[in-house]
Amino acid sequence: AANVFAIRNDEGLPLELRGPNYPNYAMNVGHQGEYAGIAQAPHSARGDAFAVNPLVKIAFADKNLPFDFTKVRAEFAKGALREFEPAGERSIIIPAK
Repeated sequence: AANVFAIRNDEGLPLELRGPNYPNYAMNVGHQGEYAGIAQAPHSARGDAFAVNPLVKIAFADKNLPFDFTKVRAEFAKGALREFEPAGERSIIIPAK
């Protein structure tokens, strides 16, 4: 099976790293928050400080990024409404206005 892998759950949670491009899963805007909640729930219940390496979270705290990681649901909603504008290597494939 494509989803089988060895993991030590006490050291982190790879499922938190899933995104909309994760293979074998249809994840639309309505499901993003639920999948994140499922992945985060056991760590929250255990009282863990971080489910993923804190350096990863710090890396995404850059205020200059077009995606605001402090308001993830709002950013996904922007994508659903076709309001989100990606930047960087994807700029070349964005239709001209």
